[in-house]
Amino acid sequence: MKPPPALSVILAVRNAPVQIAKCLGSLEKQAKVHPEILVVDDGSTDETASVAESFSGVRVIRLDWGGPSRARNVGVRAARGEIVAFTDSDCVPHPDWLRELLHCFDDPEVAGAGGDQVSPADETPFGRSVQDFFKTIGVMTEYIRPDESQRAIRETNHNPSCNSAYRKSAFEEVGGFSEDQFPGEDLELDLKLRRLGHKLVYNPAAVVGHYRPGSLRALASMMRRYGAGERRLVEKHGFLRMLDFQPFLILAGGFVLTAPIMAHPAAWPLLFLPWLAALGFFWVRTSSLGRGLRYTLFLTIVTACWNWGFIRGGKGWSRLASLHQES
Repeated sequence: MKPPPALSVILAVRNAPVQIAKCLGSLEKQAKVHPEILVVDDGSTDETASVAESFSGVRVIRLDWGGPSRARNVGVRAARGEIVAFTDSDCVPHPDWLRELLHCFDDPEVAGAGGDQVSPADETPFGRSVQDFFKTIGVMTEYIRPDESQRAIRETNHNPSCNSAYRKSAFEEVGGFSEDQFPGEDLELDLKLRRLGHKLVYNPAAVVGHYRPGSLRALASMMRRYGAGERRLVEKHGFLRMLDFQPFLILAGGFVLTAPIMAHPAAWPLLFLPWLAALGFFWVRTSSLGRGLRYTLFLTIVTACWNWGFIRGGKGWSRLASLHQES
């Protein structure tokens, strides 16, 4: 039997000492895989790098702040593996994670692979609700997929960087992550690979536990960043997916539907139809009125904040862009 290719795991981290300890602890327990582990500290101002250095066999690279894309690219350049895998400091990979990712590369045509996201064992109740909400709306986005009965490896368009792996040669061929892009840098990487004809696959058996925002404010902030990152992608590449038309459809649809309703006060209750439809959807999917109400609130916040971020743009990617133009 042909031995599996050498593999390197790259963790970009900034100011997350508790999280990086949990993540590295889980990587020590990977079944039948002994990866090279590189932690790239992206300008932490606390003890994060020292915590990572306390784990035997972990290589730590210290950088000034430059964003997660640059940190991951630096890690790849230093990696010795033929396969480079990525996860985030707020993730806890399951014991079979790397073995399942490596299994995808038995197909020589596969350039990249990814897997599923679940709640860690010690996730907060709020975080579990957010995770379940993302699963429930997985039919609308490729960020996280819904629970499926078929657990087979299949081709996909995108794998989030919290759970992904690539042939190093293919990663380098497209220039790695765009260092002026965050978030959305992983989506752009996969776009560049697919445009060159490379094959990406999704393996639901490759699982990481992923901690979610712990409050409504944190969820709203995350979605504003996602919207701003998507705006940057559209500015660079044009409209990439149906999600990019959402702000314009909401504005146009809102005007077309609300204008005649507002002209007739007796019809004003019809303005609540979108929320009632969402509540009905979540109630049916979860078999719980309480969860239906909670997820309708989540959907309202997620939609409003993502679109607000998309319309306004964001300081995150513009700061990164200016930083790398100066360097």
